[in-house]
Amino acid sequence: MPVLTSLPKIERGQDSLVGRAKQPFSISLPPLKQSFGAAALSHSPANYSSDDKFGLKHEWDGVATESLWQVKGEDLEMVPWEFPLERTHREIRMDVGEVASRISERLRLMSVEAEYCSKQAKAKCKTTDAVSFRIRLFAGGEDGQPVVVELQRRSGSASSFMRTCRAVLDAAEGKDSGEKPSVTSNGAPPVFKLPVSSMSCLAHVVTADAGLESDAKEALQGALKLFRSDQRDASLLGLENLWCLSDPVKTSAGVATFVCKSLIAPGDVREELRVLIEHDVFSVEENDPEGSLKFREHQRFLCLRVFANAISVCFKNGSLKDLVSDSWFAEIFVPLLLDELNRAETGLHNAFQAAICLHGLLSSSPSTLHQVLVDNGANAALEKAFKIGQSRHELLACESRRCLDVLDASS
Repeated sequence: MPVLTSLPKIERGQDSLVGRAKQPFSISLPPLKQSFGAAALSHSPANYSSDDKFGLKHEWDGVATESLWQVKGEDLEMVPWEFPLERTHREIRMDVGEVASRISERLRLMSVEAEYCSKQAKAKCKTTDAVSFRIRLFAGGEDGQPVVVELQRRSGSASSFMRTCRAVLDAAEGKDSGEKPSVTSNGAPPVFKLPVSSMSCLAHVVTADAGLESDAKEALQGALKLFRSDQRDASLLGLENLWCLSDPVKTSAGVATFVCKSLIAPGDVREELRVLIEHDVFSVEENDPEGSLKFREHQRFLCLRVFANAISVCFKNGSLKDLVSDSWFAEIFVPLLLDELNRAETGLHNAFQAAICLHGLLSSSPSTLHQVLVDNGANAALEKAFKIGQSRHELLACESRRCLDVLDASS
């Protein structure tokens, strides 16, 4: 029997086993010396130069956020030799400018936060449920055709990524119907719009309320214990648990109501969460070797989502009106929300969660908060967020518009 003496080198993980053998244009490509993707992991830091366009160190240095992705044919690089593409890629015979425009429009409608680098034909994206991924455009041949669209998941739910991936690739081919994706106000995909208890097969099931409050209290205490941990992973897990416990789609309505009231009632919990959404609390380290900045940003995002869930649930069940009378909301919390709206250009998802909070507070007690909002420049902040949302984040635009409508009605 023949002996296998060597194996082909795989440079980008197990998902990369598919691709090159199926690409009719790959044989004609000349070998390139530049390192791409995970292949750069084998290089020492000293090997990085300012000319590396896809190196780990300089991937996003100096890249400004653009509202539209405007890619020209000459900006595309051909797929490098022996560069296995991810299975989440598609080849499209169309002008690259049209492909990029369709993708950016689809990302806007899906409220995916995106930073575009037109010169390097790539985009850095994050969904409303914290799935991070990258989009890269390549040329499949010397004439620039076909345009190769590749998506890579970096972190977050794989199932959520695949839903987004299919929508983006379909849009790149011009297959989408033109309808806006159906999402809930907190960014949940259509499949999760309603809680499990609303299923028709459970319509006549009688649930026992006995012990519900004690179970909810125990779950809340467990989540808070993790949240207060000194370990980063445990602290983030605690915040994610609070996020789920405060969402009636992910838990029962009774548990969500109890947890939400507990989170925004006067006490230590809401203050601990509030501290983590302040931007001037943490000093930004220039190099940040331990990823502290990324950790703190994720903390802030999760805290805002927890507050958005809590305020939305309490507003719907009518308990928020009594809570808003507490001066903490007008004097401390509302200015923080307006600060997030003013930072919408660099934090679309955070601004969206802030707008949800603001809409619930203002709708529950317009007479209490109207003057406070006007004095703190709410109209300007909301108008700014609305304009940014129109071009880059559909959900932010809708929620900002709702806040403006309530603010105008209460004047």
